Formats: sequence, structure tokens, C-alpha cells
Amino acid sequence: MLTKPVVEKAPEPAPEPEKKKDGPTFTGRLLYGIKGIEDHFDVCHKTAWEWKESWLKPAVKQRGRKIIVDLAYAMKLFSFREGKNIKKLPPAKAVKNAKKK
Repeated sequence: MLTKPVVEKAPEPAPEPEKKKDGPTFTGRLLYGIKGIEDHFDVCHKTAWEWKESWLKPAVKQRGRKIIVDLAYAMKLFSFREGKNIKKLPPAKAVKNAKKK
């Protein structure tokens, strides 16, 4: 009588915990469109558009005509732009865009 050999599986390694990103997560409160930027920051249409294209760009996700802004990350970038949090810097891309103005 033939018997099949017993094959033992090696234990699978535990999944690594996800590292917390410093960028936008798009899971909290969101702003929609240029109008959302205008209303929240109390600026005109032209200023909202310029901000979207400059220092606010890391917090913006745009697909076609739809613009979505991560509010928590936008406020963090805004505080760096205003010079309130000098000790901890945002990602280099955001710092470079903020210095252009």
C-alpha cells in the first residue's frame, strides 16, 4: 500500500505594519472644486486657482474636471505657508512650491 508523504507548509510571515504617510490620505473631510477652496479660505476665484496650482498642489487630487482637496493636509500646508510651524517641514515638493510665491 502506497502512502503519500506528509508535506508541511512553512509558516507565512506576519504582514508588516503599514507606515504612516505624511501626505494626503483623502479619508477625512474633503473640499470639492475651486468653490470649496474659495469658501473655506475666504479668497476670490483667481486666488483659489493660483493656490491650487502652487502650494496647495500636494493636497489636491484632480481627475478630469473633478477637484478634491484633503482639508487636513491643506490646513497643514497652509500653516507652513504662513510660517507657523517651522520646526517640522512638509514634503520637499510642498516646500519648493511654497517658496516660489
